[in-house]
Amino acid sequence: MTSIVIAEKPSQARDYERAIGRKFGDIYAARGHLFELADPEQVNPEWKTWRPILLRPESGFYPTVLKNDKDARNRYIRIRKAARSANTIYIATDPDREGQGIGGNILAQLRREIGWDGRVLRVLPLATDTVSLRQAFENARPGDEFRALYQSFLARSQADKMFGFSLTRTASVTLKPDGWRGAMSVGRVFTPTLGIVCAREEEIASFVPQTYWHPWVDVAGEAGTARLTYAPPEQDRIFDKAKAEAIAATAGAYAGPIAIQQQRKRQAPPKLFSLSQLQLAASRRLKWDVKKTADVLQSLYQAELTTYPRSSECSLPEAEIENAPTMLAAIKGLPWAGEDVFPGSDAMIRRKAGAFSDADLRIDEKSVKAGKEKAAHYAIVPNIQSVDQWAAKLPKLSRDQAVLFEIVARRYLAAISPDRVYDATKASIVVQKTEFSATGTVEVEPGFRCALGMTGKEDEESKLPPFRDRDQVRAVATDAAEKVTAPPPRFSEATLAEQMIEAWKLVPKDQGELRAMLKDTDGIGTEATRGDVIDRLKKTGFVIKATGSGSGLAASEAGLQFYRIQRDITPELLDVGMTGRMEMLLEKVKRGEAGARSAVDQILQIAERAIGAMVDAEKRGLKVTAQQDRAPTTKMKVAAKAKAKAEGKNAPPRGVLSSFQKCREYLGPVDSGPKDRQRGQSRGRGPSEKQLSYARSIAEETGKELPESACASGDAISKWIDEHKPNKQSGGGSRKTPGRGARKAEAE
Repeated sequence: MTSIVIAEKPSQARDYERAIGRKFGDIYAARGHLFELADPEQVNPEWKTWRPILLRPESGFYPTVLKNDKDARNRYIRIRKAARSANTIYIATDPDREGQGIGGNILAQLRREIGWDGRVLRVLPLATDTVSLRQAFENARPGDEFRALYQSFLARSQADKMFGFSLTRTASVTLKPDGWRGAMSVGRVFTPTLGIVCAREEEIASFVPQTYWHPWVDVAGEAGTARLTYAPPEQDRIFDKAKAEAIAATAGAYAGPIAIQQQRKRQAPPKLFSLSQLQLAASRRLKWDVKKTADVLQSLYQAELTTYPRSSECSLPEAEIENAPTMLAAIKGLPWAGEDVFPGSDAMIRRKAGAFSDADLRIDEKSVKAGKEKAAHYAIVPNIQSVDQWAAKLPKLSRDQAVLFEIVARRYLAAISPDRVYDATKASIVVQKTEFSATGTVEVEPGFRCALGMTGKEDEESKLPPFRDRDQVRAVATDAAEKVTAPPPRFSEATLAEQMIEAWKLVPKDQGELRAMLKDTDGIGTEATRGDVIDRLKKTGFVIKATGSGSGLAASEAGLQFYRIQRDITPELLDVGMTGRMEMLLEKVKRGEAGARSAVDQILQIAERAIGAMVDAEKRGLKVTAQQDRAPTTKMKVAAKAKAKAEGKNAPPRGVLSSFQKCREYLGPVDSGPKDRQRGQSRGRGPSEKQLSYARSIAEETGKELPESACASGDAISKWIDEHKPNKQSGGGSRKTPGRGARKAEAE
């Protein structure tokens, strides 16, 4: 008899192979979830017809089935074959709830199918270095200790299935207008996120700009001239121009001392990147959407240049400290890293959140004893295992890959750089109890800012003349500066994902336990799903790209109508606190204080109330009337750009590339051209949806860019597919459940 190891994904299996070889048995890789919950119609054929009902099986839970995917089947078959002769199985999937579910479902199927009843040991991997992985396997825990965590996963997956499917079908039957394409999605993360966007849209629509004034005075002395401003707090803004000018006039005759307050300050480096924070950085610097950042990062991960991409953590385990000198030398040797990119010669090690911290990752002894769930991954940094291959790999990267790798590498370099040291200066005078002031900074030691390339011009803008405290100055000019209040900005994809993480801020302060739960669980959604939720919001037509001066994401008229109906009839579906309350139930299951069925029962009470409310709304004639406006297809975008080029324009008119309706109107009637009967194709026919889908999956798997030119025709995309398709399927790390397409729309 032997033992075997089950890893969550192929990359994890490769790490284990490198660290432990076959010491604990042959290693088999899943590919995220190999099993999923059956669809409603598989449980009850009558449910194939969509109706406004709660889709809960008589047994209470949906059965688990092997995914209808060749690669998933083959992976499970290999595991099953090995398990027949194994008396011990090491479950070495990620140490979080989803990782427990992946391994637990495989074990459950083995027990049902072949009656496997051997010993189960749970490995809790985190770091990928050899020492940490060996320790994780040597300290493997009995599998029985993790039954409650698996029950928590069961409760989450079952509740999401029944909640999302039931409410999506109910909304689609009762509220959807004729001609609506696809399902009218409802979900415990999807709908509160829609609520966030729509609430912001209503704020913007109802906003009335107001003009206010900041009195100022220019003072001159031997050291130079400075502008000092009276800028009261927002609640005390001056909206009366005459009042502002009168305040400014009081300083017109000022002659006296200027007060100088100077304080030397130290600033620590920013935290290392989680996926959301990297997406935010890429959005601000490169104008990338969250999906592009995730896709490019995935390709870097597959090239073994960066660590696991879908991490919500911003710290490294303290075991990684020993790798800092090697990483420092490797990054300093990169082409963009000049002599001034790192001050000093040695890495500065910080044992704190955002740098190296076992406590932040809940892997320190105190956290383990307290039963806290360990982090599944750590911060996104360059992969130490491949530093000796960087010279060969980096020159082959695409432009997007290279720039994102540089951002990640610079952030790591900053984390081991010295603090920034600067002098913060405030210059002020007081006239009739009114303070006019200005602030500035003087760089003393740039520290980590060297690594981030942040030294230079911004410091010049904030410099003050070298006044000394109590220097004599006199007023040389006064006036009041006109300002205008601005509406809150629309969310970009990255700032929306950030708001999902910080959803606890949207919960009333008197609900402290709920705020704490949402903060502790990183808000609503996960690093692996937030981008998908935002993408689904756009695909359903509830959210569109804003045009004109208000860039970002805007709620469509259909999205606003749906939001307002739900706000009237089932406001709890829009409440981010709903997800927090569900997580509180799941936490009780994880601690063994409640059963999975009990938690699901309570979650589905919300679903039953919502179903009843939507049925009543239909009876009262409430319905979405606006048609959805979704993004145009890739084929349409290519055609629109080609038409603009033929017309001698750099790009199509505004909105054409983001609005299906505007793009269709711009392209006009479609002329398919004369048929080639022998080939059964139109001349110049574009790619089929299947071709596009297959090409996109190849691009995602291989990290290759799918250029627009390849999407211009069926022949072009066929050629691209032939050139780039992998010889065999490679594993990913997807945990999406229950599936793709329409099922995904229902579940979210």
